[in-house]
Amino acid sequence: MTPLSQSEPANQHISNRRLHMRATVLLQAVFLVAMGIEGAACYVLLHTAPPTTQQWVLAGLLHLLASALPLGYAYQPERIPGAGWYIPKLTGLIALFLPVIGITGMMLTVSLTKLFFRSHGLAHGFEHEALKLTKDEEVVIQRSMDDMLREELATQPIVDILLGDDEDLKRGAIMLLKRMKSARAIKLLKESLSDTSTEVRFFAHTALSQLEESAMQRLEKAEELSSSGNSRAIRDYATTCRDYAHSGLPETSMKTYYLEEARKLFLKYLEQEKQDHATYIEIGKISMELQEHAAALNAFDTALNFPETFIEARLGRCWVFYEQRDWLQLTNEMRSMRTRMPDSEESDDFNRALYAFWAQRIPSSLNASGETA
Repeated sequence: MTPLSQSEPANQHISNRRLHMRATVLLQAVFLVAMGIEGAACYVLLHTAPPTTQQWVLAGLLHLLASALPLGYAYQPERIPGAGWYIPKLTGLIALFLPVIGITGMMLTVSLTKLFFRSHGLAHGFEHEALKLTKDEEVVIQRSMDDMLREELATQPIVDILLGDDEDLKRGAIMLLKRMKSARAIKLLKESLSDTSTEVRFFAHTALSQLEESAMQRLEKAEELSSSGNSRAIRDYATTCRDYAHSGLPETSMKTYYLEEARKLFLKYLEQEKQDHATYIEIGKISMELQEHAAALNAFDTALNFPETFIEARLGRCWVFYEQRDWLQLTNEMRSMRTRMPDSEESDDFNRALYAFWAQRIPSSLNASGETA
């Protein structure tokens, strides 16, 4: 097992930590200088009693300088946009209206925060763990990322056209989106309904209406075929309902309805085809989309008993525990996964890569509860 691009993420993480530490040290140095100037103002003011007008003026100027110093601090390391920006500006304002107390209090606040606030738990442990995958699995993940980006790259030129002012090009872009029929394309068509051009809005509305009509025809045909009671027809109807819910055409309420309908049909299909264990995975995924974690876990638990769905069931359980933020169960699940790594013949390449990711060695600093020992 070799670290996945260890020279890049690991070095980047170290670089980020160094940049953040440098920003903190410089910020503390600015605070110390400002405190020194504030102290000089107090000394000038209290050097003689009662203070003279010149002393008041000089002390006031020193106080303004002490307040302006944090305001002028703008060290902003790359990838850490908050460092060196919000806290110094807030410090300068507080120091302006609360002499001595403001700058001292903010310095103590930053120092104590860095001293006592630490990340704990499973996420903190993974931050220090290099992701270890084989070279083949690394290629699989890269290819999957390429597939994910392919649609985005295909639609980006269309987005540029829709943002322009040429109505002829916009009409052509809408026709192209209509032929693509993907969820991303339908989302862009819906966004075109608010275009400033009446003609563009009309074309977008027409395209969406035609896509909706075509989808309804497929649903009606699948429903009609499923009325025969044939198990394959029932499964096809369930798949059609699920695909329509994922198409981007229905609104949220209708999407939920068709997902629930698809789950009912998959369950009905299982009553006739109990040996089709992959259907339990489909039911689990739909239940997760419906935010019904208990139902999803029950479906994945059932699929766990069959060799052909073992890997996807384990991944589904990890998904459930992660969504529930149940770090104890997730940690235990990962330990169980390491006892049985998948063979090359099991499942597809991408699922094996995901399985290898979840089955990583848990940092020794974590106990069974997912907290630091």
